[in-house]
Amino acid sequence: MGDGVFSAWRAHRKDNKELGNGVWRRAHDRYVRALDRFHQILEQDSSSTDDHAFHNSMVALANECADLLPRVRSICVNAQAKWPSDENNIPGEGVQIHRELSHTANDLAQAAQALAMASLDNSIGGVVLNPLDSAESVPAQNVRRRVAAVAGGVERAEAKLKELAS
Repeated sequence: MGDGVFSAWRAHRKDNKELGNGVWRRAHDRYVRALDRFHQILEQDSSSTDDHAFHNSMVALANECADLLPRVRSICVNAQAKWPSDENNIPGEGVQIHRELSHTANDLAQAAQALAMASLDNSIGGVVLNPLDSAESVPAQNVRRRVAAVAGGVERAEAKLKELAS
């Protein structure tokens, strides 16, 4: 039990060192909160649905978003190194990267919201006429579109960071 406290403390110190306490830390944390929310909704859906095709397709999307987290962290760590921030002001050229990261976290939060709506529609049978089509229902496609926007935002932020670092 004590080891968990110390490992959490070490992780917090590492985050402070790598991400600072300013805008880059908040951009990273915003993405993490949205990812956690997506997974919370997915867990709620797993206990309330019998539609395994739909649930499995949403798990795959959750995994895509989770796979992007190390890239988001890398962007934030590199941005903190280049444009240090310990306050609310977005430093210099980093504004474009911060904007992409903010949009990305917002897109992920919207994906979680779309998942909640898709789960609700799926559980009451309001959208899907054929249960075999549930993984391709309109609400499921909305979640996919949002997740694609998340991936695109991460790619744009990486490209902008690379461009500005040169």
